[in-house]
Amino acid sequence: MSYRLTFALIAILLILGGYTYILSIRGDVEDSVESTRIWFYDSDPDEVNLISITYFGDSQTFVKAGPGDWRYNDVDGSDVGPRFAGTSLLASGAQSARVVTETPSIQDLQDFGLAEPTFSMLVGFTTGETVQIFLGSISADGRYNYAQKAGDTRVFLMDQIWGEVLAEMVTDPPLPTTPTPEESGS
Repeated sequence: MSYRLTFALIAILLILGGYTYILSIRGDVEDSVESTRIWFYDSDPDEVNLISITYFGDSQTFVKAGPGDWRYNDVDGSDVGPRFAGTSLLASGAQSARVVTETPSIQDLQDFGLAEPTFSMLVGFTTGETVQIFLGSISADGRYNYAQKAGDTRVFLMDQIWGEVLAEMVTDPPLPTTPTPEESGS
């Protein structure tokens, strides 16, 4: 075997080895970042049968009439539109970036916008249990909302987009698609 071919093969092995090593380090970093996230609350999305969201005083309630069949207000209500897909998964739980404080003072709750939250969501389950979530102000970096679960004193940081998507169910409800009227022949 020639020295050139041997050198080329060694160079290729070193490059592949270095690339594999760098990827393994990146994976460890991503795993450690992901492992620092904690569950704000967690439940089975199939068990969710009620989602009631209030945002700046306006409310919208969704009730599960059957598997994949969500309705407005009660099981006999109007169908929801296709934009509702995935909402029960979002409402079934969320991970938090971190706990801001274990025991907030009244001033903390006011500072975090949780003394009088502008967003609340009640999630009901087939077991009869419920969980109520409150979202307060947006953090200074604009990436998170301060959040609290009823019955839990801790204040969490929740990804801002999570609350934004759920609030949109109130501000722009997922209406069913309207069929296009057929043209009449003349």
